[in-house]
Amino acid sequence: MSVKPIEAGGPLFLVVMLKEITTIRALTSRITGFKISNVPGESVLKAVSQLQGAITRLTVVNQVPYDLPEKLLDVFATSSVPEFNEIFLHMAQAKNILVLNSKSREF
Repeated sequence: MSVKPIEAGGPLFLVVMLKEITTIRALTSRITGFKISNVPGESVLKAVSQLQGAITRLTVVNQVPYDLPEKLLDVFATSSVPEFNEIFLHMAQAKNILVLNSKSREF
């Protein structure tokens, strides 16, 4: 974008930052609100591709949520196949147990 020096800063900077913040929030919401059951045919490949796109964009602006692994485990437990969901629910439980065990050792 070519901007004259006199037009740079102030209001232009505010507009650019607001667009970036809005985009970051939208991408984060897209990840947390994503449901595999909403993907046509519940295609895990399509779901992963869409999630990778959002995560890549967040990575570029250095805004990947600190709790992304937990969010992804939650997302992958949203299919209509209970057996598939259970795999990710168990992974989330195991991660929580590991976190609790490591915290209890600190005391």
